[in-house]
Amino acid sequence: MADTGEVEVDRVAGRSDTTERGYTGRSHGALASEAHLDQTLAGEGVGNENLTPDMRVGDYLLEEFVARGGFGSVWRARHSETGEGAAVKVLHEELLSSPQVVLRFQREIQAIASLCHPSVVKLYQWDELPDGRPYFAMEFVTGCDLAEYIQTRGTLSPDEALSILEPLSDALELAHERGMIHRDVKASNVMLSEQDGAPRVVLLDFGIAKLLGVAGPQLTTSRCAIGTPSCMAPEQMIGKPVDARVDVYALGALTYQMLTGELPFANAPAIIAEYLHQHGPRPRPSDRANVSSAVDRVIMKAMSKNRDDRYSTVAAFVNAFRRAVGDGGFAQSATATPGQCEVTRVLGFYLVVDADETELDDPDDELLDDLESVIPLAAEQLQEGGFQLDRETGNTALFVRQLSRDPSVELTARRSAIDTVIDAVSALADRPHRDSRVRVSTYLHVSEASTAGDTLDTTPLLEMAEWARKTDRSDTGDGLLGSRDALQDLEMPSELASQAPLLFRVRPG
Repeated sequence: MADTGEVEVDRVAGRSDTTERGYTGRSHGALASEAHLDQTLAGEGVGNENLTPDMRVGDYLLEEFVARGGFGSVWRARHSETGEGAAVKVLHEELLSSPQVVLRFQREIQAIASLCHPSVVKLYQWDELPDGRPYFAMEFVTGCDLAEYIQTRGTLSPDEALSILEPLSDALELAHERGMIHRDVKASNVMLSEQDGAPRVVLLDFGIAKLLGVAGPQLTTSRCAIGTPSCMAPEQMIGKPVDARVDVYALGALTYQMLTGELPFANAPAIIAEYLHQHGPRPRPSDRANVSSAVDRVIMKAMSKNRDDRYSTVAAFVNAFRRAVGDGGFAQSATATPGQCEVTRVLGFYLVVDADETELDDPDDELLDDLESVIPLAAEQLQEGGFQLDRETGNTALFVRQLSRDPSVELTARRSAIDTVIDAVSALADRPHRDSRVRVSTYLHVSEASTAGDTLDTTPLLEMAEWARKTDRSDTGDGLLGSRDALQDLEMPSELASQAPLLFRVRPG
């Protein structure tokens, strides 16, 4: 039977309010992602479970409550004889009646115990309390998790991303060699700490790890997929049998997040993001960050929809990423290769397709069909007018058309290009079988871009993606918003639509 199940899982706690040197951020024990599990598996309101400071749990004395998640409470503790610090995790007593949850708790113990690696927490002791609740004592890791670090930093350089990926891949390779798949590799399950003055990366939460070839009951029912959808491989999402390549997919998604500061398909509502993971074009980090096409290719291969097209191991993925970073990592700019690049002006048309999340909770075929129809129709209309599809990320697309740098020619060419865009926007508004629940937001901008041979660096135009995040798209309807640069010196009907960013609503005429 396929391993399936619903929901995001708890993080191994054991975190202090310490900010480690070398990594910024605040570590804590909050397990907010487990709220759903508290309700689904335990009912509302897990009790305090009669755990108190100075209580003895095995060889450890509880000192301070750290966090409570969907499956267990975590305490800071000390060994009763040696005084060595630890984190003690105890299963909620209300969950003892759930064999599935007890199995998951035991699975976490088994996974950690079988892995001896600097990037996996050390397990000190495990047993049961007199009332039958299982517990385990593990290393207390201080620092901040990678999700917090990315939130603080925004984006990481390719080199810094590689420095985090390398120890993670080593730990995952060991797990895979032992017949274990993590199945929930994500930023909040990666701890950034220090050991002996050197940075240390720790992979947390093996609670939903799959042990290949192990007979016995499964962790989940057959109704839904186990893991975190934002980082989940398509086959895992639909409950098919999985292998180590689901961790390759998750590492690709994690690398995308480190480089861009956001998850793949972050602009799409959750239900659409899940659909895009399964069916949409693969995301390119260069759509959101200044990285090279070589980096793009590595991430897109790791996140291939068909697992046979991915790297076969996490080591192969990280080796490919290392080579891409060694080749430069960053996209080449006009100043980076003097004499080989030229600078041109480019008109960009950015399109976002979405709908209200309430409509997407249970989308019907009509809604999905219309959502899928918009970008192909726009491409058909715009390519007839000399535009090229530069990049597509599922529910967004960037179309570009080069303009002359000669002022006597540029103005006429820009007006002609914008007329093409206006016609395309009108065609989208009048598209057949249009669903009124689908929202199409469009933006215009002009910037300089560098060219090298057939390669056009359109990175400056990507600020339109930020405009889309900052503007209230519920008010844009099917209107076209343009920047001052796009509309400069053109006598086109327009009105102020937004002060920050400064955008004008373009009227046909």
